[in-house]
Amino acid sequence: MTVQPLPFPVPDAFDLLRPQYAQRMPARLEDLTGPVHGTVDLPLHVVWSGRRSYGLEQPRSRMGLYRTVLAEGQRQDLTDFLNRDLLIAQWPVLCTLISRPIRDAWEAAFPSSPPRRPRPPREPHRTAPPAPGRRPRHRRALSARDHRRIRRTGPWSGRPALAGPGRRHREPGSHRRDHPHGR
Repeated sequence: MTVQPLPFPVPDAFDLLRPQYAQRMPARLEDLTGPVHGTVDLPLHVVWSGRRSYGLEQPRSRMGLYRTVLAEGQRQDLTDFLNRDLLIAQWPVLCTLISRPIRDAWEAAFPSSPPRRPRPPREPHRTAPPAPGRRPRHRRALSARDHRRIRRTGPWSGRPALAGPGRRHREPGSHRRDHPHGR
């Protein structure tokens, strides 16, 4: 089967989404007059499944509310549920949690928004040098099978950890030779 190129240009998702987010934004940040305290219950047209009630006193809950309203809310929802001061205060973290089209639309409309929180520099992975006369150990990536095995036998499962690489733990009496008819 041969894939044929399309005779017309296909727009990027970013190019489609950014104008949609830009047209539902308020004219000014001062129009965001949502609550500062209490509990907010979002309507079904904003959240059609999952959590609908958010407490503004808890930072994670408030961050989830703002993230949801920015992504799914219409212009009236933005002005009803978002508060200017809370949005500005949590923008450095919030902008890392929302999608790029939303973030770029808001930063283009309100260039005076606070700068993003800089990410801390990542430290390079350091390994101890091998002992004299030994080859360095190379870590291999875990396969899906390894992840399933770890999930089945970790400290949270109530079963002992693996006996070694590729060996499954067997409960006493579960091995074939322990069975009365085993060979």
